[in-house]
Formats: sequence, C-alpha cells, structure tokens
Amino acid sequence: MFKSPSLALRWATVLKQVCDTAIFLAAKEGDTMKSEEIRTLREMIETQFRFYVSTNANKDLSSKNWKKGSMLPLTEDVIKMNEFVVKEEKEWSKMLESDPSNLLYFRNLTEALLAHVILLNRKRSGEAQRITIEDYLREEEESGIQDIYQSLTVTEKVLVKTIKRFIIRGKKGRAVPVIFTKDMQRHTEILLNSRKFVACSNPYLFANPGTEDSFLWSYKVLKKIAIACGVTNIQAITATSLRKHIATIAQLISMEDNDLEQLSTHLGHEKATHLNYYRKTDDKLQIAKVSKLLLLMEKKSMGEYRGKSLETIDIEIPDLDDAEDHTSLNKNSDVNKKLLNTANWDENIDREDNCDNIQV
Repeated sequence: MFKSPSLALRWATVLKQVCDTAIFLAAKEGDTMKSEEIRTLREMIETQFRFYVSTNANKDLSSKNWKKGSMLPLTEDVIKMNEFVVKEEKEWSKMLESDPSNLLYFRNLTEALLAHVILLNRKRSGEAQRITIEDYLREEEESGIQDIYQSLTVTEKVLVKTIKRFIIRGKKGRAVPVIFTKDMQRHTEILLNSRKFVACSNPYLFANPGTEDSFLWSYKVLKKIAIACGVTNIQAITATSLRKHIATIAQLISMEDNDLEQLSTHLGHEKATHLNYYRKTDDKLQIAKVSKLLLLMEKKSMGEYRGKSLETIDIEIPDLDDAEDHTSLNKNSDVNKKLLNTANWDENIDREDNCDNIQV
C-alpha cells in the first residue's frame, strides 16, 4: 500500500537522474572507484525497481482509482453554467462599454470570459489563464487545402468564417488551439480597450487588475461561477472534470478515428491519453450496450445480424412490465437520496460559511 502511488512510480526516474549526476561529478574528480559503485547502483535501480516498487504501486494506483470512481459534472450543470456565463458576458460588456473606468465591470467581464473559454474549449486551467494578448492578436496565415474546405457543409463553412482560432503553448510545449465565437471576440475587444486598470507590462489577456505580471486563477473563477448559478455539485466543476466530461459524452456520437484525433488535438493530449485517461466508462451505457449484446448471443445466432450496428438491433424483454415497476421504485429511491444529499450539502455549505466568517 502506498499513500501516494504516483509519487512512488516517479522515484525510479528521479533516482536514475541523481545517479547520472553523481557519476558525472565523480568522473570530474577522477574517482573511478566511486563512479563504478554509483554505476552499479544505477543498474540495480534500472533492473530491480519495477519488481520491488513499480508493480505494487501500479496495482495500488489502479485499485484506488476504480474504488474511488469518477465524479463528473452533470450535463445540466454544464449547460446552466454556459447560459449563465453568456448572459454575464453580455451584461458586463455593455456596462463596461458605457463606463470604461469602472473596475468592477472590468473584473466581472474578465472572469466571465475566462470561464467561457474553459467551458467552450475544455482547456486546462493553467493553459486558459495564461493566454497572452500576443497569442490572441497573432494573425494566422490562411492555409489549408481548398478541396477540404469545399467538402464542408454550409454550417461548417459558416463556422470557419466566424470562429477565431489561435494557438497557445500547452502542456509539454505543445501547440494547443483555442477558439473564440463571434460574441466572445466582440467582448474581448471591449475588454482590451479598457485595460487602464492593468499595468502595461502585464502580458496576460485575463490579467489581474492592479498587477504587473499576474492573472486570474481559473479554479477560483469556476467555483465562483458555479456557486452563482446554483449547480448541483460544485465539487465536480473543475477544468479536469470538464475535460473528462466531454471525452465521456463523446462516446454517444459515432466518431471516426480522424474525428477523435481532431478532438484529442484540440484538448491538447494524445489519442491514447484521451481513450485511457480522460474517457470514462458510464455505468448505464455499459449495462445497456454490453447486456444487450450478451442477451442477444443467448437467444439467437449472430449470423442473422451480420453488418448491422448494435443501435439498429432490438431484442424482446419478456419482463418489461416488471422492469418498469422496478424503474419507478428506483426513481422514488433516487429522489429520496437526492433530497438527502441536498440537505447534507446545504449543511456543509452552512458549515463552510461559518468557517469563512470565523476566518475573516
């Protein structure tokens, strides 16, 4: 058992790096005996660490992950936050445009835009909050194959003309794309024209007013927006959980490999990372699809359904009435659980408010 299995897994790399540095220093001093001893130690770490530490740490990490489960935001909460942020953007941009010298208007519009960027693009917190003005204003040369553009639908062509796309620095130095809608572009222009509260040396688009090189923190902004619009589970509203949410919901769409690769590129990670880490298996989806296939194999020959997709195949369920009764019972149980969770959550909020008051 490990308190932090992921940390234990990284120690092999750290120890080998320390050994390499020690070998270099010993060679500089001309101490051949010490160099050989350290090289032997490095070989032992290289060959034996996985048997003593890595294997058990991997098992412990996997066990903790599936026992803990995944806390993803509800789609209703994400939609509610999107609608709230769009409304806030329109209101604060109008106010700031009429009164550019108001600091409150400037900060609120900055927070609404930052939250909208994360909700729309599903970017990492660090990537979104560190977007610079130079990144936003950088003009991309028109490129692309004309045949590809001609093959797009009318809606897709309109999106290409109206959406602004620019590149920022992502994790591991990757080039990560970010998109702004037409309304977001207009609100950003208003924001850029009212930067009298920000030092000229501050390069960030979502700058913290009154600072020279600081930006607004994304996780604080997301939590503030989530509380303001009254989402069901505030703890699930994080940039990482939003990325996992879109990767999981995308399973409902029949995405081809190239579409999945485009989505992974936009999110700023590899396709394998998208499938193995971000995309979670939904219990209801797995029960519906896998049980349907297994029950189908019990009753009929699969040769009858050759070339058909699982979506187009239907099976007869003899106990459908009993299942509906059972579903209604489950719904009542779910309602009671939801009411109980809501009561507990309100109690926790009251406790947090009391703690905040004491701390202040």
